[in-house]
Amino acid sequence: MAPLNEIDFIDVNGDPEVKTIDLLELQGANSLPLLNGQTLDAGHYNWLRLNIIASENTLDSYITVNGLQYSLYVPSGNETGLKLNRSFDISTGGAATFTINFDLRKSVIAPNNGGSAYKLKPTLRIVENSNVGHISGLVGGVSRGDINCNDMAYAVYAFSGADVVADDIDLNEPNPIATALVSTVPDFDYTLGFLDQGVYTLAFTCQAADDDVDTDDAIIFIGSSNVTVNAGAITVHNFD
Repeated sequence: MAPLNEIDFIDVNGDPEVKTIDLLELQGANSLPLLNGQTLDAGHYNWLRLNIIASENTLDSYITVNGLQYSLYVPSGNETGLKLNRSFDISTGGAATFTINFDLRKSVIAPNNGGSAYKLKPTLRIVENSNVGHISGLVGGVSRGDINCNDMAYAVYAFSGADVVADDIDLNEPNPIATALVSTVPDFDYTLGFLDQGVYTLAFTCQAADDDVDTDDAIIFIGSSNVTVNAGAITVHNFD
């Protein structure tokens, strides 16, 4: 199978209409199809690019904060789109299904220098659905009642590998491969979706609101556990 390079590319336009996507609705194990039943030549593909409409100081893409809408833009996004450097193979007569995972807690940058537009610096993972599973569970009253829990910004962080010492989201390792906010209504539940099968360290914090992606923050984690994800399965893990 001959590889496709930067010059040899395929423009996939399965649906000519622009899709409007609410990323806040697509959390945990929720997803929305972008392409369905699209036919590609068998071969090896080196990358995937998403065409987007997200200009600065317009509301073609936006974020809602405290009931107000603000521009949400990707620098040069209209021209270059979002490129995912993850290769994949399409076999003759075969089928493959992939999910692109946005981690919004790593991706949204608040305005600076007196501006009002929010910047989207996308942190994306593309996974093959046949190789992924989900983790879901509850956070009990003992963890929520810890002495460090005072702002109710509950979140679960997942780190690749066992016995990882949990850390905040920043430019240093280890960085969580995924995070999930804990829903406070009605059951203090969380879901980490579309994780490749393998072992992860899960850690709970109630100081997620203090985690700035551009700085090294002293986030306190309350308890951590090793959890195994199996392809096609939902692993249940509760924090007591």
